[in-house]
Amino acid sequence: QESRAIVDWLSPLNFFAVQNDTLRRRQDGTGEWLFETPEFKAWLAGTDRILWCSGLPGAGKTILASAIVDKLQTQLSPQKVGLAFAYCNYKERDSQTLANLIASLVQQLVQ
Repeated sequence: QESRAIVDWLSPLNFFAVQNDTLRRRQDGTGEWLFETPEFKAWLAGTDRILWCSGLPGAGKTILASAIVDKLQTQLSPQKVGLAFAYCNYKERDSQTLANLIASLVQQLVQ
């Protein structure tokens, strides 16, 4: 219980809630095309270190990111691989400081 309190203390940001909310809003099959692209396959294989997704606000970047996180959680779960993610939102720039973002990533990895 004490260790849980320390983990919770690390960061006020809760990207698990954002992930779950985004997954609930996502239509089945949305973003599945991304998993078949050479860019995604190279990134997943470790050939490319960055998977860059750009677009205008409302274009679907968050939905695609949630699909990727969901796939990785499902695919990597039995392998004991650390997975941490963040959803940056310009509307929350006051709370999404660099320190809070880094602390949130650490928080996710120690859970």
